[in-house]
Amino acid sequence: MAVCSGGQCRYLCVYRYDSAIRHDLLLCGHGSERKQFVSDRSGLREHVFKSGDCSSGLEPDSAAPTGLTVGALIATNVPLDWRAPTSQVGVETVSYSVWRCSQSSCPRPPKIATVDAPLSAYTDTGCIPKVGATQRICYYEVRANDLIAGVMETSAPSNIVKAIVQ
Repeated sequence: MAVCSGGQCRYLCVYRYDSAIRHDLLLCGHGSERKQFVSDRSGLREHVFKSGDCSSGLEPDSAAPTGLTVGALIATNVPLDWRAPTSQVGVETVSYSVWRCSQSSCPRPPKIATVDAPLSAYTDTGCIPKVGATQRICYYEVRANDLIAGVMETSAPSNIVKAIVQ
């Protein structure tokens, strides 16, 4: 998710427990202001830890799945498998969208399926050669659907893979 836009960030809080310092941390940002709230036995303390641009690393972003592959084809079944994006504080991958196109550089491929996380595999049964054709070439990509600060965001696409169905 592009939490930052033109150097300004929307309001965002990320909670985490920092085991190194044994404190609860609540990282918040609004506009160009960044604050860190630390809670320990002495109570809640506030620290401004970053101001200015959005390069503090506070703003989680929707990351693309990686390693998309095509397994062994069985008739017109195209098995796809991928790896989840790297886990980030404040980002929950809810599902994945699978997209198929007949060209490798398809600007707006049609979505063919949604797979609930944590599953990271799907078998497409729709890449079927047209009547009279001996084969069909299908290209696939996968995108993560992430929940970030209460907003559903879709990641950039994974790598693109090609399947030839005969």
